[in-house]
Amino acid sequence: MLHHDWPNALATERRPWAGPLVALVILGTHGFGIQMGTGMLDLAVAYLFLASLDSLRLGHWVLAAVEFTFFFWSKPLMPLEVMIVLGILIFIFVLACRGRWQITDTFDLKEWPKASALFLFLSVFIAGPFIVKSMYYAATPFFPWAPGILGTGAQIQMHPQSWHSLQQASQSWMTGSKDAYGHGRGLIAFIKHWWLLAVPEKGVNNAFDYPLGLTYLLMIGPFLFFLAKDVLQRRFSVLGVLAAVTWGLWWFTAQQSRFLYLPLLIIFMVTIVRLEKISRVLFLCLLISLSLEAVSLWGAHKNDLRRWGVDVLRAQDRQLLVLDQHYLEHGLSTIIDWPSHDVAYAQFPVMVHKENLPHTIYYP
Repeated sequence: MLHHDWPNALATERRPWAGPLVALVILGTHGFGIQMGTGMLDLAVAYLFLASLDSLRLGHWVLAAVEFTFFFWSKPLMPLEVMIVLGILIFIFVLACRGRWQITDTFDLKEWPKASALFLFLSVFIAGPFIVKSMYYAATPFFPWAPGILGTGAQIQMHPQSWHSLQQASQSWMTGSKDAYGHGRGLIAFIKHWWLLAVPEKGVNNAFDYPLGLTYLLMIGPFLFFLAKDVLQRRFSVLGVLAAVTWGLWWFTAQQSRFLYLPLLIIFMVTIVRLEKISRVLFLCLLISLSLEAVSLWGAHKNDLRRWGVDVLRAQDRQLLVLDQHYLEHGLSTIIDWPSHDVAYAQFPVMVHKENLPHTIYYP
């Protein structure tokens, strides 16, 4: 079992405002507000990790294993990212132990073998089919990472043009998105990004995609202060260091703000837990943040508010709905050739022949 101080601190009678304050901060975060209305999975992924920690805290190791398994396999590169973060975290933890730092979290690993076994068992069913498919076609367990690393036996390697297309798609996913967001990785860009992450630059978006908003600005300063204070006092906070390591990995990879949702949620909780009291200024700022977010959401969706049903869909989606009706009314069973991979509304089998990297590779 993993014991943390922050969940208990949120539940104390001395701090009845802490839990509601966390909820208020989350609801007042601009990026969260945008995603709550779009059905994107980044918030759900962050929730799975935090839910697994909470299950561990409560001693529900079976539930924790299930939640962490879905989190671990939630995205193609998530396993690699988790292993990198975990490796760095363990390295820092070992250094802290050797330096006789105070560890603010304690571990009881008596259920670790059972949880690990359940994780591996569930992974066979949750990730197994995707891993087999990736190995079969791309000779790598985690496409788009390192196609061909397992040898030359991949099915798609039998077609040189297709293999070249697959390698281009891999390069686009691995390196192309790295520089698609942000303002670079220099020292000046690093200093400026703390502010630029919060504010819109064009419409309701910025160079990092969704602005994080005022609540992020209110919490990031105290968090960095508490983190520096822990270092000076030789204290090791697992969750605080985890948030910092994850943020650092984000800085050197794809700088898209939605990939910060997990460390941002951790930052909100560990910061609020360490506040002695909530000031009127902080509460007022949170109300202003909620108001600004409401205005921003109105600006982002005002053109759709008077539209209903299929009217809010893109033209290509409406075209698919028309084809759905035609296909079903005539009892067709043929495979439809379609120029795009984006066929979420298709109720008929689709074959995409047109190369559209990185989503669709050439395949004869």
